[in-house]
Amino acid sequence: MNDPHRVSVSEAAAVTDEGLAKAEEFIEQEEGAANKFRGALAVFVTLVAVAMSTFHLYAAYSIVPTQTLRYIHVAFVLFLCYLVFPVAARYRHRLMW
Repeated sequence: MNDPHRVSVSEAAAVTDEGLAKAEEFIEQEEGAANKFRGALAVFVTLVAVAMSTFHLYAAYSIVPTQTLRYIHVAFVLFLCYLVFPVAARYRHRLMW
């Protein structure tokens, strides 16, 4: 019953730091580099994303003209993309206006 070669389910399901780093490498190769901000800048990016979500919920509830909805949606998405995804990997984790 106590076989030393058997691994319990919880031990097999645990993710190691090495495995996590490897998974992040695969994600970066597929999707590109992304910024991981901290502090006030992270709060700002989060607030912009929440504002975008709130606007879309309002647009689903109320009548918003299609042209206005499209312009605001594209503006939010482009602004967030420029903030979150750096131009090059060497500019990671800092804001490049």
